[in-house]
Amino acid sequence: MSIKPTYLEKSLEESINHHIKILNICTELEQIIHLMVLIVFLGSVILLCFLLFQTSMTPIASIKFLQSASYCFTITVQIFLYCWWGNEVSVQSEKVAESISEINYVGTTTKFQKSLIFIMKRAQKPIVFTAGKFSALSVETYSAIIRGSFSYYTILHRMNDPENL
Repeated sequence: MSIKPTYLEKSLEESINHHIKILNICTELEQIIHLMVLIVFLGSVILLCFLLFQTSMTPIASIKFLQSASYCFTITVQIFLYCWWGNEVSVQSEKVAESISEINYVGTTTKFQKSLIFIMKRAQKPIVFTAGKFSALSVETYSAIIRGSFSYYTILHRMNDPENL
């Protein structure tokens, strides 16, 4: 005599399969984009510090200043979007375990409860996209990139300052 799976068990099985597919897609996507994102970040940091330097050497009332400032803004928005969406994926993946812990599992089968534990255990490790497997795409990374660019700009500015020569 076979026992028919309940609606909860079917639903949980579908959710687990969906979660596994999402994890596989994220793993594959990470393999595809991690080097590209690292190159974009390194290039953007270098470009941003030189643009900041160029912008600081340009008179504020000129069109060149407006062009340089808008280009700096565009680069920072580009970096921000990578970091923001990487951060959002990580935050949402952490919420899976929280959501499972809120399920009312009283009265369910042992198999169902073990399946909940399995998916909760896996969901405790968040999905993280990286830049070259070097740094996670997060809001903290964005802040570090902006601080680093400004630090390089400061060095360039001091090296060009006639009072420091």
